[in-house]
Amino acid sequence: MFRPGETYFHEVKRVKIGQGLLYKDGVFQGYVDLPVHTWKRTTTEDYRRGLWNFVKLQTLIQKNNEYLLFSGGRDSALLALLMNKDMGVEAGLVHAIPRGAALPDDTKRNISFYEEFLGQTVATVTYDYNAYTFDDITYICRQMPLAAHISIGFDAMNKFVAKNKGRSWTGQDADSMYSLGYTGGALKEVVARLMESDGSYKSLADVEGRSCFRLCSQALAFAYNLKNKNVKAPVCVEDLRRAFSEMRTSIPLVDAAYKAEPGRILSLQEARHILYRDRMSFFISGRDHRVVAVAGNPVYPTVFPYSSAMMYFLHIGIEKNLGEAVRNKKKISDLICSYIGSKNFRRLYPGELFHTYAAGAQIEKDILNKTVFGRSIREYSGYQGGLLTEAIPLAWEKSVMGMLGFE
Repeated sequence: MFRPGETYFHEVKRVKIGQGLLYKDGVFQGYVDLPVHTWKRTTTEDYRRGLWNFVKLQTLIQKNNEYLLFSGGRDSALLALLMNKDMGVEAGLVHAIPRGAALPDDTKRNISFYEEFLGQTVATVTYDYNAYTFDDITYICRQMPLAAHISIGFDAMNKFVAKNKGRSWTGQDADSMYSLGYTGGALKEVVARLMESDGSYKSLADVEGRSCFRLCSQALAFAYNLKNKNVKAPVCVEDLRRAFSEMRTSIPLVDAAYKAEPGRILSLQEARHILYRDRMSFFISGRDHRVVAVAGNPVYPTVFPYSSAMMYFLHIGIEKNLGEAVRNKKKISDLICSYIGSKNFRRLYPGELFHTYAAGAQIEKDILNKTVFGRSIREYSGYQGGLLTEAIPLAWEKSVMGMLGFE
């Protein structure tokens, strides 16, 4: 299947979405409209079936000791429930924690629950930031310097799995795939999901009349503007595309001063393919995948169920309605509820709407200031701030320049 446009081969034609090529006796007759089934609705059962089929396919192709890198969050929890409770795969669960650190209360609570619910112990792997220097992760930085700060925990877990002659599974990329990265419970992420929902595509022919979404989007954008810079909702797919490409780690809104370029009207399905293609080229080819896959130099390739080709197409088909916008990772959440019950789900995943990331920022600052690993990064980079996400790319850049003989 090709997107509309020219090709290198003049005898090959690209077809529009919803059309096919008609041949009779080997002779091209023209284009025909196909009875394409709408992708706007993907049920929770479809979602479960997609994960099920991918897991089954992987376990049939290569039978190994399976180990799931497990945090107790939604993504790894669903895989643990599906594999161990539903499919009988018997995947071991592995969690990592820095030496001397205490598990956060919510993580400790969740892991204890799943240990009891699944009847198995979650193996804890400890790692020491004082046992690493920047040199120890440069092999991961070569793959993706921007995300290498998360690699030490994966390095420890993958080495544990390799020592046990197993294969690593992970829930990484679920956020990127499910809602282009904006799956948290903070207000700005709810706003982001609304901007990406059906109702925000004001220029699309097949979402006319959905004023409810536009009103909700405008109201939340107004609320967001009260404490933040002056932003507005995208009014067409090109607006949304620009916002995603230029503001990859922040809310996908455009500056109020920005004037949209007039563009052709797209169908919702076509717009989704464009956005996912652009966004996934950033996430899947260069972020969590590369870091997790190479961390620990694992014996077997790491398995990423959520970003398999099968799940990619399912994610494109999820209807981004109000429910999907307000309830983060709705289908993943619904499936977990079906296993553990809504009461346990609400206790484990309260989903605060106005949570902040201050705790995570403090952890990064402590690593930089108080560990051998952090100090080695400062020595390489000369960085004086408090974020590993800024320090490591700078350290890698200077390391490369040194290897090339530049000052």
